[in-house]
Order: sequence, then C-alpha cells, then structure tokens
Amino acid sequence: MNATAANGVDTSRLAQQVPLLKRVILATPELEWIIQKNTETIPLWSGLCAQDPPPNMSVLNDASMGLGVAITTFEDPPSIHDAPRGCGYAGGIGPENVMQMLTAVAKVAQGTPVWIDMESSLRTVRSGEGVDIFDLEKCAAVAKQTLLLMRS
Repeated sequence: MNATAANGVDTSRLAQQVPLLKRVILATPELEWIIQKNTETIPLWSGLCAQDPPPNMSVLNDASMGLGVAITTFEDPPSIHDAPRGCGYAGGIGPENVMQMLTAVAKVAQGTPVWIDMESSLRTVRSGEGVDIFDLEKCAAVAKQTLLLMRS
C-alpha cells in the first residue's frame, strides 16, 4: 500500500483510516499487506503497529516514497511485533547497484530476514511505442549480481 501524495492519495486523513484498513487487512488473512513506511505515511503505519498489528502485515522502508530515488539511510528492521511478516527496503535499487544495496541492507538487518523491492528499475519503456514493460533482461542482471554476492 503506497499511500503517498505522489501516487494521488490525499494523505491528510491517513490516521482516521487506520481502523478501517486494519479491519480489511484482518479480513483477508490469505494476503500479505505491505505498508510503505516513510515520513509521509507515519500516521498509517504507526497506527497499524500501535496495538496488535495484523499478523499478515509487513512494512516497506522507502524514504523515496515510490519515486525510485536511491536509498541512502537504512533503518533497522522493525521488531516482529511491529511488522509480523517482516520488512523490505526500496529506493533506487537496480542492476547497477544491487550488490552495494544488498551489502548495506545486510549490515543493518544483522541476520533478520528482509527483502528488497525494485519497481521502476526493472522496467523499460520501449522507444517509439511508449509501452512500459517488465524487463526480464534487467531481472537476469540482478540475479547474476546477487549470485556473485552470495558466492563471495
């Protein structure tokens, strides 16, 4: 859930929406709800984490608010109490810097299972067509870099 102004969301009432969103999350236990965590969404994620967070909720640390700006500060992962399904990191992670980013995430995670999100960096706009596609070649480049990191 990327509830930011950059995505067309009126963020002025996020805190008031927490009870309704929590009911929806609890009503769909088969789904994992990923809540974007940044300064703009504080009322939403802090409200969901305040008391008995839904067991099917995780958080995505994304200071760039979904704009693909490279992450420079890596927050500690939240406790299992605050994000029962864990957490991820996003922000400008792509084939060209995935090794550097994974190394930084691993340092802050200190053995806690975490994941990364790469939305815009794995997409390509076909020239002349204006078609935005999920680029498997970019995915393969990330997989190759990740394997190199795992082997080192």
